[in-house]
Amino acid sequence: MEKSIVDILEKTTKKYPKKLAFVDSNRQVSYEEFLDISKKLGTFINNKYKQTNKSIIIFIDKTVNCLEAMIGSIYSGNFYTIIDVKTPKERANSIVENLDSKVIITDNKNLGKLQKLELNIENVFIYEDMIKTEIDQVRVGYYKFKKNRYRYNVYTLYIRVNWNSKRCSIKS
Repeated sequence: MEKSIVDILEKTTKKYPKKLAFVDSNRQVSYEEFLDISKKLGTFINNKYKQTNKSIIIFIDKTVNCLEAMIGSIYSGNFYTIIDVKTPKERANSIVENLDSKVIITDNKNLGKLQKLELNIENVFIYEDMIKTEIDQVRVGYYKFKKNRYRYNVYTLYIRVNWNSKRCSIKS
């Protein structure tokens, strides 16, 4: 029985490795390519960050790259929260502060926007650098052994309460 989206993706990849999985205006990837990049991202996070069950912020346009970063975060044994690239500075800072995030994944296209937000983040990982990593199957398999695994966070915005964020963590 599948327990998470990663389990479902792995099962589908075994069955249809070359089948088109995701498409955006710039890229299209098969299931095999998608999981390969996601595992590279997960390995990179594990090699550089060495923490689990922590928030990984994703600051990438809503593209295939963003989906890969989401699954890569799960492979690293962490959970993800997406900050839209159009998010106001105050809201982005509120999310980072609330989560006490230490890692953010962005791409070269959005690095300038991220820098303008002046977030207090220790580790900024660049997607284009991360995909050059060799996959470590042991590290990316680690997520399966964690109990109470959080996968992603959903933030709701209360406009009348001065940009305060409310967190809702989703477990699988």
